[in-house]
Amino acid sequence: MKKTDNDKNIANADDFTILKLIGMGSFGKVYLVKCKFDSKIYAMKVLIKDQVTLKSQIQNSLNEQNILKLLIGKPFISCLKFSFQNDEKLFIITDYYENGELFYHLKKLKFFDTEVLRFYLAEVLTGMEFMHDQNVI
Repeated sequence: MKKTDNDKNIANADDFTILKLIGMGSFGKVYLVKCKFDSKIYAMKVLIKDQVTLKSQIQNSLNEQNILKLLIGKPFISCLKFSFQNDEKLFIITDYYENGELFYHLKKLKFFDTEVLRFYLAEVLTGMEFMHDQNVI
């Protein structure tokens, strides 16, 4: 990690140790990483710039980063911690939640019992309500 003139911390890919691959998408991969300067575990989304450009997803990638910035500190939402790029890749570092994505659990169980469903719906509704208040959705 290096300091800028404004004394703000700027991260780069060398500041993280990849622990394992945890997801794949059409533009890149998501890794479980450990930060070298604070020893915390994060999720690192790595997008290949050529793929993002080829599939006309530049604006979507920028929107994702801007929305994650807006949601920093809100409950039930994976927040942006760092973002940076190099010549070939875009990096988005977010909170890591050990139990995975909601879709993974739904796919695995096929359906949720009422108590579990209420819990997840309350989390989703809280996040969506905040995003609506911020004119994101």
